Amino acid sequence: MDIGKTDSRALSRLLDLDGQFSAEWTEDELSGILKHQLAAPLTFDLESVAPDIEDQLQQINADQETPIETFADVLFHTQAPLELTVLIKEFAKQQRDANCLTDQIASLLYVATICAALRNGDRSVSSLDDPSLLKNIQQLLSFSWLDNRTRLSLEGTAKDLQAG
Repeated sequence: MDIGKTDSRALSRLLDLDGQFSAEWTEDELSGILKHQLAAPLTFDLESVAPDIEDQLQQINADQETPIETFADVLFHTQAPLELTVLIKEFAKQQRDANCLTDQIASLLYVATICAALRNGDRSVSSLDDPSLLKNIQQLLSFSWLDNRTRLSLEGTAKDLQAG
């Protein structure tokens, strides 16, 4: 996907953390949805953006000490495979556009994949500038339903961005 050809309104909606549907979910429900999504197998959810995901995971896992199987495995990996971060980012956009995931969870997945790529020194996964990314991270950090692991990951990226 060429980010330069992406409709800016669609990107803006993806990162609109205060979207129109935010009042429909309680904090407990959002916490549960996040927990479920982080534990979800990649093979099931990413098939919509990568029909060959099982083959891709098999190739990626051949080089891994611990197999990568879930969203959490990618988002909290010390060297998250770029191809998986890109697929999760595309999945988040797709789910948000189709209203299959809550706006907050889709936005969280989107931003968390950018953070995972940045931990590996890869900026190619997003065209967001640092101030915009930092603003989105800070909005996400304001959500009380975030689990500790996700919160720590976002805080780490925010500190790195603030340090320049």
